[in-house]
Amino acid sequence: MKSQIRILILEDEQFDIELIERQLKEEGLNFKSVTVGNRSDFIYKLEEFKPEVILADYKLPQFSGMDALEVVKQVCPEVPFIIVTGSISEDVAVECLKAGAWDYVIKERILRLGAAVKNALNLKKGKDLLAAAQKDLIAREELHRSIFETAADVIAIVDQNAVILDVNSSVKSLIGMSPAQVIGHSAFEFLQPESLPKATQILKNIIQNGTSYNKEFKLYKKDGQPVDLIINAVGIKKENDQFRQIVAIIHDMTSPRQIEQQIQKDEKLKSISVLASGIAHDFNNILTVILGNASLVKMLIKKDEKLQKYIKNIESAGIRARNLTQQLLTFAKGGVPDLETGSIADLISESSAFMLTGSNVRSEISVASDLWPVEMDEGQINQVLNNLVLNAIQSMPDGGLLKLLASNISIAEDDFIMLRPGEYIKISIIDQGAGILPENINKIFDPFFTTKKGGSGLGLANAYTIVRNHRGLITVHSQVGVGTQFDLYLPATKLK
Repeated sequence: MKSQIRILILEDEQFDIELIERQLKEEGLNFKSVTVGNRSDFIYKLEEFKPEVILADYKLPQFSGMDALEVVKQVCPEVPFIIVTGSISEDVAVECLKAGAWDYVIKERILRLGAAVKNALNLKKGKDLLAAAQKDLIAREELHRSIFETAADVIAIVDQNAVILDVNSSVKSLIGMSPAQVIGHSAFEFLQPESLPKATQILKNIIQNGTSYNKEFKLYKKDGQPVDLIINAVGIKKENDQFRQIVAIIHDMTSPRQIEQQIQKDEKLKSISVLASGIAHDFNNILTVILGNASLVKMLIKKDEKLQKYIKNIESAGIRARNLTQQLLTFAKGGVPDLETGSIADLISESSAFMLTGSNVRSEISVASDLWPVEMDEGQINQVLNNLVLNAIQSMPDGGLLKLLASNISIAEDDFIMLRPGEYIKISIIDQGAGILPENINKIFDPFFTTKKGGSGLGLANAYTIVRNHRGLITVHSQVGVGTQFDLYLPATKLK
């Protein structure tokens, strides 16, 4: 059984009330009506009766239909309001409709009342459905915008010319620029030149057929650092057999790839270390025999200055070879660190002051006042700092600024870095030198790799091994013509 339609009638003439109710019944409407004749009762019944349709006489002694309409617009504007009156001019009828009435019925044509009520109820149902759809649409748009903005990957929408139309806030962490700074620019501006032909061809293919692409690219951050990406792109908004826009999901592969490279580096160094250790031990034994016999020969030929000279040359070469062997052993084993808890702040200042003596390089040191203590082998860490500072000085033959920064940091479980979660100190050594060529950046910690004339190629390899034996990490970032930054991470001792 259908529920009754609640109809509120504003009318003060009993004959007209009966006329209205009779006509509604004749139209087959299942309704329940309440009649009021003044303002206070009308307002009370709006709240208490909660009508679904309001029928109001245009003129009442103290409260008109137009007055009632103003109340309804404030209290329940969604309820259909129909003027029912004895006679009304066309101008007044238009005025009522403009004011917000849904319809009007002249009592002389009361036969139209049922149809007017039904039409009003159907119109309200349509409005309700539209409002619900709009509400759902807004909710969906808000959900999509929320997903868009909170996604970890960069989501970008570009047009046929690769101009960025919209992008989420993740772009800030990817390239160091806000959405407002990149919207309106061509996406190609941020790609490396060698990626442009591939990107241009892919853009053309997507515009023509909307095909989804999953490709690797490189782009530049604001600071010039390259970033490895995987871009998934697909065409949207097809018009005239072409896709007018492209949505791209951009995943930063730099950190995972760096971790993969770090693991490969550790495994490679471990293999080389085993080989180097065996060779170094055997070579050291041979050198011991050579140097020992050279000393004996030197004693037997004291009077022969010419032979003495040759023997001294043999000894000097042997000693240099023994020192090189010791470096090789240090690399192979890293030298088991003799750990003691202490502050590294003084070591940073002393190392930089000693190494910078006599150079034309200026230094800028910034160490956190509350820098946490670390467990370290002071001699080994000093060796690492000296090596890194010396490399920085040598990269700036014409002078420049060397920055040494030290701060406390916490590594979380989800941080993309080859360190266990916990508290660390981070030391950054930043120079303004020539920078490291991209093809060399992944080789600098390899043993025997060097770009220096006369270098052994073991300095950074030893530094890497020492730091890893301290359960730390050393990383490098460099830009040719701008400079190089080494970051050294050492675990802090547990704070009390």
